[in-house]
Amino acid sequence: MRSLIRQYPFLISIPHGGDRVPPEVQERVVLSPQELSYNSDPRTREIYDFRERVAGVIDTPIARSIIDLNRAPYDLPPRNPDGVLKVVTATGTPVYREGRFPELHLINRLLGRYYYPYHRRISDLLESGRIGVAFDCHSMLPFAPLMWPDSGKSRPIICLGNSGDSKGEASNRRSPPTCPPAWIRELAGTFHEVFGDFGEVAINEPYPGGFIIRSHFRQKRIPWIQVEISRALYEEFSGETMAAPVSDPPAFDALRTRIFWAMSTFWENVE
Repeated sequence: MRSLIRQYPFLISIPHGGDRVPPEVQERVVLSPQELSYNSDPRTREIYDFRERVAGVIDTPIARSIIDLNRAPYDLPPRNPDGVLKVVTATGTPVYREGRFPELHLINRLLGRYYYPYHRRISDLLESGRIGVAFDCHSMLPFAPLMWPDSGKSRPIICLGNSGDSKGEASNRRSPPTCPPAWIRELAGTFHEVFGDFGEVAINEPYPGGFIIRSHFRQKRIPWIQVEISRALYEEFSGETMAAPVSDPPAFDALRTRIFWAMSTFWENVE
């Protein structure tokens, strides 16, 4: 019997939801499981797993502190210690044992096994003709982390990015918006309907979108939007320290329902 559930032409990318260390560097990494989780987007592989309702979902079990899929493959230390492979986390904790940062041959192996396949999967889905809009999905701390210039500053409850300004318009000629400005404003409106009571829904602040939305938009010209939800929606914080994840299943399911309602209603309004 054919399903009556509508399939939306969405690509859902979840690049930072993993917490595993690849076996190639297992003995080199000094981060604890708790530090790996804190510096990831915890539970986003569950939160955004709408694979029964959308054209495609792509995620990874690999921790972003080890391989950051939302960076360019050439964005490496020492030029950028927060690049595709990281020297320290956003909280300033060293990732590797002293003197054990991967050598060039190992970097190439890691990128070949874990980085490039993720981006090839995105390209394949975009070429399938089934995608009308792509979402790069994340979560963010409710405050700016230690290594940021505005460390400790509170953040909006939702941030949507298209590489533009606060209204989704072009901010510079070199990086055009990755979706029509009217689209991101419409999505902000639907997110505000369900999350406005929790806090601000912002556009391109503090995150205008990263490498994934910019590079794949340039290649295929299919619209992309980066979605960031505050971890305060599903974790409890004490000051700048995570206390405990919210373990109430009905509340977690309600969060997922609200997010998908905002995305699907946006699409029905712009389609």
